[in-house]
Amino acid sequence: MHQAEVTRCAVFRHRAADDQLEVALPVIPVADIAAVEAGWEEIKQAEKQRRSPTEGVSRSQPAAAWGAALVRRAGRVGLATPEPAELTTSSPEELGERLLAVVTAAEHRGWDVEDALREAVRRYAGELDAQAAERLCRSR
Repeated sequence: MHQAEVTRCAVFRHRAADDQLEVALPVIPVADIAAVEAGWEEIKQAEKQRRSPTEGVSRSQPAAAWGAALVRRAGRVGLATPEPAELTTSSPEELGERLLAVVTAAEHRGWDVEDALREAVRRYAGELDAQAAERLCRSR
């Protein structure tokens, strides 16, 4: 890393007087955060040696969590993410209310929201695997 060498430095000292734990960590200048994150991503990629962002993401978690994890990973490695919907809500609470209304509407039609989302995420995972395989073939 360029300007500031980031070290794994944590000094723990037990204070006998008040039984508190004191922690000293290195100060990382804000300008170096991007370099640290980029370096961390490179280290993780080298250690994991994953061919696709779908590898290592549990498919058994709820569909919304699975989809969010795939979107985050795809974005980090520069693969396509689904077109985001326009959010007209101004808070997470309003978003939750809107999502609950969508669940209610789907329930009235006899649709299972979890199954519908899981199928969409499954298709997206397949698209990510194909994109990653194509990228791997081009790099060889």
